[in-house]
Amino acid sequence: MIFIQNLLGRNDTYYHAYLYLDLIVSEEQTHIKANEVQGFPAEYTKHMGWEDGVPFESGTLIIWSKIDRLMNGGKYGNSVNESLQDLTKFLAKAYRKFIDKGLVIQLDDKILDLYDPLMLLDYF
Repeated sequence: MIFIQNLLGRNDTYYHAYLYLDLIVSEEQTHIKANEVQGFPAEYTKHMGWEDGVPFESGTLIIWSKIDRLMNGGKYGNSVNESLQDLTKFLAKAYRKFIDKGLVIQLDDKILDLYDPLMLLDYF
């Protein structure tokens, strides 16, 4: 898992931290350390701004990779799939107003549609 964060009001300051289970098992990683970096990776920059290209004022980019042991069955496989479905629904509902204004949330290569169970948002 990789975190890259740009703090509110500090558009020129970005921090990168990571957590790799393989490195923890081999005792090569014993702490999570945040290092200052130049910005978000180029391939993810489009996810850190509005549809019109204006970057977010602040934000955190989280990249999950190498989660194959969780996704391909095993002891936790089913519960992870269920948890991802629950997370999808939660994010679609919790961030519905932001999604309605152009925020893009992408999980598992799918862009989330807003979920407005009380139909309070004006769709027309």
